[in-house]
Amino acid sequence: MVREIFHRHENPRELDASAKERLKGYLGNTTFEIIPDIGNIAEQIGFFPPNSNIAITKFHKRDIKRSIELADELENRGLKEIAIHVAANAIESPEQAIKIAEYINAHSGHAFVVGGDIDKNEVELKQDGLKKPFGSALSLLNFWKINNVLPKRIGVAGYPTGHKNISLEQLMEALKQKQDFQRENKIDMYIVTQMSFGNPKKILEWIRKIRQANIKLDVIVGIPGMVYIKPLLKFIKDFGTESTLDILFSNPELAIDIIRYRLGKLGTNVHVFDSQKILEKIAIEDRESLISGVRFFTFNQVEDTVNLYKRNK
Repeated sequence: MVREIFHRHENPRELDASAKERLKGYLGNTTFEIIPDIGNIAEQIGFFPPNSNIAITKFHKRDIKRSIELADELENRGLKEIAIHVAANAIESPEQAIKIAEYINAHSGHAFVVGGDIDKNEVELKQDGLKKPFGSALSLLNFWKINNVLPKRIGVAGYPTGHKNISLEQLMEALKQKQDFQRENKIDMYIVTQMSFGNPKKILEWIRKIRQANIKLDVIVGIPGMVYIKPLLKFIKDFGTESTLDILFSNPELAIDIIRYRLGKLGTNVHVFDSQKILEKIAIEDRESLISGVRFFTFNQVEDTVNLYKRNK
């Protein structure tokens, strides 16, 4: 009953032929996201199909060297389509920025670039005059361009449900500026949305708004993979308190599942997110074919997400 307060289950809707075609189209442009140093990553990356697109995401203060080491390990296993997550605000120096770009260009030529959140300590450092060199994704991209190390393919972030520190107007303007940059420099650029827990109407409404603003970059929708509760709890603990609360507020049903698990009323072998249902909802609602692909946030539980992908491919 408590669960129903937060989530009213809808009757399953059958996918018609066009929705099935859209779903297959999304999965034809699939990326699996993983994170260094969380769980048994060496075992998990063995589940990726050949020629998979992989995004290596760095959170908070984790050293980008670990992302590069993981990229090398993936390459050694024959996986070449690897996007490295680069948070502009986390870069310590111009020299480091150039070294990161040179590594990316020598390998996949593909980066996912975000501004990066600023925490209290970083604000205090800036007040003391120790400002970091890059305050936004665009400032880093421009620096790479000036120094002739701009990667050929760039992913940028989209926020259909907003951002806690940035207004909707600023987010829209930032996307316009990034598209201008893409056109001027003739690079491949696309948008990945923040993780969606199954509200396709909100995502599609947002895409229509950016299209009305003449932003034509492809949009990849981010959704959670097939995740079990126990390892998920360990994972979100590593996010830090603020990020964990963001996840819970975005998905109250998950908060209820955590309470049930703590009370011994939810087993450890239950998937927290119904990724299949999320995909199907999106495919049903996306009648205009606004979405170009999908990124699975695997929480480093790769095997079951890959199995879902294979069943629907």
